[in-house]
Amino acid sequence: KRRAFCWNGRPFANQEDVVHAKLSSRARSPRGHVINIARTTNMELARRVITSDGIWERVTDDFAPPRDEFQVTEHPAILYCTAADGDELVGMFCLVFQNGVMAEVHTYLLSSCGFRRGRAAARALVSWVWTNTTCRRLVTCVPDFNRAARMLARAAGMDVFGINPDSYQKDGVLYSQTMLGISCPAFMPLRHAKSFHCEYLKSVKC
Repeated sequence: KRRAFCWNGRPFANQEDVVHAKLSSRARSPRGHVINIARTTNMELARRVITSDGIWERVTDDFAPPRDEFQVTEHPAILYCTAADGDELVGMFCLVFQNGVMAEVHTYLLSSCGFRRGRAAARALVSWVWTNTTCRRLVTCVPDFNRAARMLARAAGMDVFGINPDSYQKDGVLYSQTMLGISCPAFMPLRHAKSFHCEYLKSVKC
């Protein structure tokens, strides 16, 4: 039986709102609880997390719409995943597939999550991706001013593979972005579209 998530001590999502994958990935949090990653189709939950205080300011640039006008992008090539410590929602991840084997991850961790639980969630997300999708290369781009996000990506096992100069504008200032990524372990088999049915593959440009 699926349980409702709690946010700030109050249940938020109904049981039907969160769509769990057949296989979930887990990592131990500092309190000994298990961080669970699961796909969700609850776009209202995603919108509220992304626009929450402490997240919206960190993840938007000068060209973002007003907070109250923001709408979550729905597309078969975009997957949204929740990260939960027991019944407590600690954040979300957004996976944007560039092709069948590479996806860019965007991270939205609530202020209540903390770095150590965030690190456990990020590591669990990487494991979930290898197990539940065709992705074999996970990447992210971090503006220079976001040191915490860069530390989190490194803690999840990502390595720096490049710098994209003058590619992010915040408060009228151009920043470079650090490009980080991680590849699937060689011992894990490749997924093939014919044997691994995924709706998002139908819309990905290959």
